[in-house]
Amino acid sequence: MSRTRIVKGTYTKISQEGHNMYSNKNIITTAGNSITETGVKDGVSYGEPKDPPKPPMIDYPEPFFNGDIIFCNGYLSNPQKNFESYLNVITDKVPDDPKVKPLRGANMNEKKVTDDEDIMTNDELEKINEKGGGTLYSEKNYKDTEHFRWLFAAKEQFEGYWEGYDNVSGKLYSQIFKEYFHAKGNAHFINGSHGLQSSGAHRVEHGIAQGYAWAKRKWNIKEKSEIDKIKDKNPGALSYSPQYKPVTIVGHSQGAAIAAGVALGIIYYANELGWEEMPINILFLGTHQPQGLYGQDYEGFKKYYFEDFINEWVLEWVGDIFSKEKMYQNQGIYEKMNELLGGSYWGGLIERAVQFTFPNDRALFVTRMGDIPYVKNACSEKDNLYIESWGFYKGESREGFFSDGDGYHFPKRLLDKAFNPDGNPNEKGHTFRKCAKEYWKAYHYYKDYRNEIRANPKKKYAAALYPIPKIGRVLPLWFQDIMMQSIAKKEGIKKKVYMESELYRRKLHALLAFAKVHEMELQAHFAPVGLMFNKGVLSDWEQYQDQTIWDRIQDAGKDIFYKVHYSDQGQEDKKKQEKEYVEGEGKNRLIKTSIANTPGIKEWVDKAKEELKVEKHWYSDILDWWNGNKKYDGSGWGHGARQGFAEAIGLTDGNIDSIVEAGLYSMLQAGEVDVSNSDRLIRDINEDSAVIDREKLIAEQVINHPEYLKEEFSFIFIHPNPKKGNGIQLGGKRSTEKSMWEQFKNPFSTKYLKTWKVAINELAWLLRSISLKSMVYVKKDGSVKIKHNFEDQFDLRPSSNGERVIEYDVACIILGFLYHDIAGGNDRMKIKGNWQNTYSKEQIDWKVNSIKRIEDAMNKMEDKIEQERLKWIRDTR
Repeated sequence: MSRTRIVKGTYTKISQEGHNMYSNKNIITTAGNSITETGVKDGVSYGEPKDPPKPPMIDYPEPFFNGDIIFCNGYLSNPQKNFESYLNVITDKVPDDPKVKPLRGANMNEKKVTDDEDIMTNDELEKINEKGGGTLYSEKNYKDTEHFRWLFAAKEQFEGYWEGYDNVSGKLYSQIFKEYFHAKGNAHFINGSHGLQSSGAHRVEHGIAQGYAWAKRKWNIKEKSEIDKIKDKNPGALSYSPQYKPVTIVGHSQGAAIAAGVALGIIYYANELGWEEMPINILFLGTHQPQGLYGQDYEGFKKYYFEDFINEWVLEWVGDIFSKEKMYQNQGIYEKMNELLGGSYWGGLIERAVQFTFPNDRALFVTRMGDIPYVKNACSEKDNLYIESWGFYKGESREGFFSDGDGYHFPKRLLDKAFNPDGNPNEKGHTFRKCAKEYWKAYHYYKDYRNEIRANPKKKYAAALYPIPKIGRVLPLWFQDIMMQSIAKKEGIKKKVYMESELYRRKLHALLAFAKVHEMELQAHFAPVGLMFNKGVLSDWEQYQDQTIWDRIQDAGKDIFYKVHYSDQGQEDKKKQEKEYVEGEGKNRLIKTSIANTPGIKEWVDKAKEELKVEKHWYSDILDWWNGNKKYDGSGWGHGARQGFAEAIGLTDGNIDSIVEAGLYSMLQAGEVDVSNSDRLIRDINEDSAVIDREKLIAEQVINHPEYLKEEFSFIFIHPNPKKGNGIQLGGKRSTEKSMWEQFKNPFSTKYLKTWKVAINELAWLLRSISLKSMVYVKKDGSVKIKHNFEDQFDLRPSSNGERVIEYDVACIILGFLYHDIAGGNDRMKIKGNWQNTYSKEQIDWKVNSIKRIEDAMNKMEDKIEQERLKWIRDTR
């Protein structure tokens, strides 16, 4: 939209304070004579322009309480999707060090620490859902669309990491968190995956940059000084304060360290805007590297798992993992946060966090695992800082463990049961304790024989006494390949005979037993994501057996989280409760933003700022012309070029007379079109059975109105069935015989004739499902004027949450991609209609009683025919 102002005379503008001009393109000043610029006090300066202000505040009567939630996922360990990460380990490349040029794969970008590809915002997620991601992930279709979700790989990587269903409420993981933490519509996802050998300390640093970048781009708070100026006259301005936009950060596995850093980056941003305090909630789940791994802990770790069958077949192929001390870390999350914030208290931030990590979450490749010291624990009674997930020793159990007989000791509050992929307990599966015991027996069964072989080397290649286990169905192919290479390297030409020996059989038996323990430890690691809402997960605990992990987190966070606990009252009461909380109890749950103003944090914020600078290139003006209006948020490409062409050919008024014209406007990426001036389309709409049925209902409400034929009156049509509302479907009703796919395969079947009539009806493609609003005016003489209007969206996108049949949605995913994303048609173009119909008293009466009158006439005709028939019989006898 453009605006031109012509003044015939002198134009003077006086600002009591400052005067600023901002433009996405150029600012051009031209004068017929001269241009004079005077800086009375400080002169005239030139240089880099400042950032333009954020969008203006909306004048609300009361502040809105709605925050944001950020999910930081852990290591993306699927070799098929992140194979480069495994290559980094084999080729001895540390993923955190850009100097060694590690392969990125699906991990975070180390070359650009604020990379857009490492974050998915709520806006990006919304667009993906509109294109079909929403329907594939909907509760209705979730179980049946597993093999198709790759179509939306970004959603699968970010949101898909977290998504599973609560078996009780039927809601998605992120939906429950959004509702609980006041973040409806504001879920964001940051990729926390860094790969094996990554340092938890570095991930905290990387998180600082991403947290600051997110806040700069997406956290819509204003400067405190700006709010303070107007909050008395405009109380709604507080909607843009941190107190009304609280941030919650959830981190799992490697993402826990990212979450800690993200919190610091956000706090730093709030401090820059002048906010001395702010609310923040942090949740650490299945925490990776809560502490460093060094000293006695490191030595204990090496002795804990590793005998030769694990060292040779599992570890040393991963780039000499012990000989080069690749798991040795001086700092984890706890030590790094202490360093950045100057103490173990974290400037109070540690009191705003809750953690949940099972004490048997100690899997080999995610070490070190455990609790962060002093963070509120929703799992263990006391922080479990041990390296091991179980032990075998004489005497009493150490603190936090219990004895299970015969020298076995296990941590309290462990995850003991095995669960199926659907989240239900595996009744036939072994428990964690049984797997550990079987492994220990298998290990000694191998160890005793190995010692015997060492005493008598000639027996090394003695034939196996029993069949050798088939590993094809147990171990992944990539692991088998590495294992075979390790054996070939050691045994050389005797590889074949070795793999038929009793020594190999026992060694393999021990490895497979270890793999079961490892699998159960990994289950415990992913449980705070995959089993968060499942009953029975805590059933082996000494208490809380009927609770879920989510119940424990809520209970642990009741005096920590910045959250309003509403009573069951109306919307106005909620507003009152929110205000009371912000001005009362909520003040006790704020942290000082000055804690983030430290050199260590500033270093990574400065890196983020440097990357966020927008550099102007020689082609910037061309791109600006090509892309056009930056506020355009529809699909496609070349918005500026398309709109320029539309203006050149005069196609700008938006009036359409056919679906072809609607498609043309869509391709030119117009904002809206209107059918109101098309006599043909309005006639077709009026003659559609859905509109006829609607006006029949209106006519019935008119005739049954107490003022009918007595006084003039008017009313807004409300459907007698509240579930139906104002929605109608134009274009006819399709056949309900069998599925849409079956109907498509048999186009010539008479059973599906209704469906094919819908398919060729122009209204079915132009409008189909609309919300039709109707205002009714009735005169005293019984004549009626009905004003209809609607506003719809012209697009070929699937339903957002699986509301339609899956066949229809799949077709729209494919066609929508071709039409909107490839061809460039605007998927947010509005299509409007506004018209009125006038009827006499007799016509209204006919609408109400026409069917009955026709039936009565038919009955009379049948009676007359029957009488004539009987008369003819009598007369012809």
